[in-house]
Amino acid sequence: MMTASFSDEMKKIAGHFAPRMRREGFRKRGNAFNRTTPGGLTHQARFFQIGAYSAGHGGFHLHFGVYCPDIRLYTGNPEPGAWVNDYDCCVRASIGPDRVYRAHHAWPVSFEEWVLSEVGAAFDKDLELLSRFQSSDDILNHEEEDLEGDQSDGASVMFETPLPIQKACILLNRGRTKDASTVLGAYLTHADQRMPAHADHLRSWAAKHGLL
Repeated sequence: MMTASFSDEMKKIAGHFAPRMRREGFRKRGNAFNRTTPGGLTHQARFFQIGAYSAGHGGFHLHFGVYCPDIRLYTGNPEPGAWVNDYDCCVRASIGPDRVYRAHHAWPVSFEEWVLSEVGAAFDKDLELLSRFQSSDDILNHEEEDLEGDQSDGASVMFETPLPIQKACILLNRGRTKDASTVLGAYLTHADQRMPAHADHLRSWAAKHGLL
């Protein structure tokens, strides 16, 4: 059975917001956007269209993210190069509407005015979130509870790599080994109880970098 394609309409919606994103310093590729901050981070925004064979097909979310090069010290991932994708980001946010569309909290892929209006408001919310992360210092100075309020109104914020590990990577790359060890030690105390396999992996990584 043939499944309806919404790709042209999705491109139209992304194109509608392209001028606004350019004014915010983003460049466009397909249905996604990147901008580099003066502090060396990359902000990523993307219209994520739900797949043809998934519940909610015909709908879309907005995905936002922050890429920090320091985190590759832990992940071992290659440098993304000229373009940053969702999976490269260490801080990520996904946002959709309050209403349910086709079994998903998603906007319909439609150029209707109410869709454009709600998506515009969602951009306001997540661009404000991204603006908090201009440099690795902003990651170092953040506490996870600072972002709890952003998990309401359809937003879901997560640290793809746990925040203490991100901080340890940044500190290590700055030669602050003792501070990195302190941050990691506090995190391991909790990880031992909740995620023992993760804690064991982290200890092996930490030992390789002289943190234990």
